[in-house]
Amino acid sequence: MKIKKNNLYIGIALVCMMMPASLKGSLFGTLTTVLALLVCIITILQEFGRVHMCPTMIFVIGLTSLELISTIYNGGNAFVWIKYIITYIAMYFLIMGELAKNENDFLNVGIFVFEMYIWIEIISIILGNDFLGNYNQVYMIFPCFSVVVLLLKNRTGKKKYIRKFWTISICVILGCFLSQIRYGTYDLEATFLISACLLILYVVFSAFFEKISMKFCLISIFFLNITLVVTQALLNNRLVEYIIQNILHKNLNLTGRTDLWKMSVHTILQKPLLGYGVSWDGLNIWGGKFVPHNQFLYLACIGGLLLIMCMVCWLAYIACESDRYSKKDIAYRICQYALVAQLVLFLTLSYSVEQFIPFLFVVDVASFYVEREIRNSRTKSNDEIYMLGRK
Repeated sequence: MKIKKNNLYIGIALVCMMMPASLKGSLFGTLTTVLALLVCIITILQEFGRVHMCPTMIFVIGLTSLELISTIYNGGNAFVWIKYIITYIAMYFLIMGELAKNENDFLNVGIFVFEMYIWIEIISIILGNDFLGNYNQVYMIFPCFSVVVLLLKNRTGKKKYIRKFWTISICVILGCFLSQIRYGTYDLEATFLISACLLILYVVFSAFFEKISMKFCLISIFFLNITLVVTQALLNNRLVEYIIQNILHKNLNLTGRTDLWKMSVHTILQKPLLGYGVSWDGLNIWGGKFVPHNQFLYLACIGGLLLIMCMVCWLAYIACESDRYSKKDIAYRICQYALVAQLVLFLTLSYSVEQFIPFLFVVDVASFYVEREIRNSRTKSNDEIYMLGRK
């Protein structure tokens, strides 16, 4: 089978940008990090001419600038910032540029890369290893796989993509239970199962889910983050208590998460605007270093409330614009529910700066469709004005 050079480039770029955390801390890991940076720089240079200034690019610039300012202000490791910020920008340029050039090719390569990561991780779990370096990272990659395979099904109408979606969905869920048995991580899988079920329900009952706006989903997620995580007021609700204790069979402290969330809020209040920088090493609690186990709290710790505001504004922009165009093209709803699935994971999991890349992948894909529709609408309006002027 002949491999197109451009497809090979896209595949290498995606693999480098989503390099497994298990490769860190070794000579091979250092060399692959350098290779990843080189690929990212080449990607930026190659895609530069195809990507134009637009609102979502401003959000990328804002996100990276805030992380830079926070890291410098706190005397953090500049190389850590450079490595991830170059990756953030390269991911955005790759997606916006290559989707515009050849949508089907890009989505097919995406399916291959994400499916490869998922299968390798499942096999490594069976063998008692952890290829990705953090077994819950595969949960974040699953929505990436879902968005590309469902977009291709929408574009081509081929049933093989739906079969692939069901195969991977079943295997990832089984892998979830297997990792639960292997590693005893009983506290991690509940949100993933909700996240995966959300995508599965969307596929089965798409007509129903298309009536729900992304704005409503975002508001619901933010409400849960405030009442469940920040204030923890929702935990005092009898129905919530019953679900946690009798259905999920967990304690109301959610395996220590409530303590981590309280500690995170206290930590954020010490440096509320800019946070502690991307080289922040975690919460000082229980005689060690721990992550907040909520992605929004983690982002607030490394970049302060300004970083959270930038991320929320980006999501709100995508939600508002894609809701406007979702009746024209189902691609918007596919991107929306992949994003919501990842935001559900954010409730009880926190991902490092490098593991944040799969989330940005879906955000960037959603941004592409939004910006394309806005650009096409403006072109159509300008053409209509021009034709009226000629008359």
